Amino acid sequence: LFASFYVAPRDPAEILAEVDLDAARLTRVKHLSGGQQRRLLIGIALIANPRILVLDEPSAGLDPAARHNLWAIIKRQQERGTTILLSTHHMDEATQVCDRLAILVGGIVVAQGAPADLIREYSGTANVTFALTVPSTVSELVALGLRGEISIVDAGAAPRVSVITDDPDAVLRKRG
Repeated sequence: LFASFYVAPRDPAEILAEVDLDAARLTRVKHLSGGQQRRLLIGIALIANPRILVLDEPSAGLDPAARHNLWAIIKRQQERGTTILLSTHHMDEATQVCDRLAILVGGIVVAQGAPADLIREYSGTANVTFALTVPSTVSELVALGLRGEISIVDAGAAPRVSVITDDPDAVLRKRG
């Protein structure tokens, strides 16, 4: 039905496969699960082969696995060259599927940019403390590439290092 509304729609069978509804192709909508209904709505939006796709809270109410499947669908659309405008309250979702973000407060854009840039700019500092298996000096830790204010808390048998940083993930990756 929805394909008949467009001059050059995508193949409905291709859409059903993309949104993982092949097995439910003969099921009435009222008998689909909530996640299946959400995927059907995405499929209806994709049938038009849009250049711009507007998604308003598409993952609301979905379980984690269904959210990840939705993100995969969105990424495939991006790879096809579709521009996607996504509204979401989930920052993890925004950082997973968006190239650029605009953060609205009271209908006004208060920040915009790449997700990593916004996180770096607006997140506070963190104090990361970890134990060393071998004694080290602060200069050796700096040579490892740790960023931030580094100090050795206890130089005893099991020295602990404290790093005050704006990028705790990078500290943990260096030590991991």
